[in-house]
Amino acid sequence: MKIYPSFNLAVKAGQQRLVEVGYWVAGDQWQSIDVSKKPEMATREVLNFSFQVAVQNESLRRLRNDIKPNTPWADDHFEERVGGTPLNPGDQWAKWPWGNSADKFRVEQGGKFSHTYMERFWPKHANPDPEHPEHHKGIRYAYGDLSDLVKHLHQHPLSRQAYLPVWFFFY
Repeated sequence: MKIYPSFNLAVKAGQQRLVEVGYWVAGDQWQSIDVSKKPEMATREVLNFSFQVAVQNESLRRLRNDIKPNTPWADDHFEERVGGTPLNPGDQWAKWPWGNSADKFRVEQGGKFSHTYMERFWPKHANPDPEHPEHHKGIRYAYGDLSDLVKHLHQHPLSRQAYLPVWFFFY
């Protein structure tokens, strides 16, 4: 892994790597929709590009200037994701600057997407059923969420048992 002095330089290195060794991948699904016959949905990808940027003592303003996030949308979207509610669809997807066709991927009942990060970050709050609260109990421990992960890492910063699964195989 290479260490870069700024995110800007890390992104430029990633772009160069993409040009030099990237390859096209035409996936068959996006948001559980068949896109196998849509060449515009192909992505250019590169494997195993990882980097590190030290951000100690960096101001938020300096980091924003370096990273250039699409604000205020990025801030609003982040707040929606970490807000503690398993939303689907939420609000920010419709405000995504590059999501002109996103609405056609809401095919689940009630205009939902097949999944959202909010649902995956906050699973113990999803589909509450007062008659069967045990449905959100884990195998032997309580079902966790993003908040539980943050608390655990705060108490045990060197833990090797902290992770948040955000993808589950399903059919």
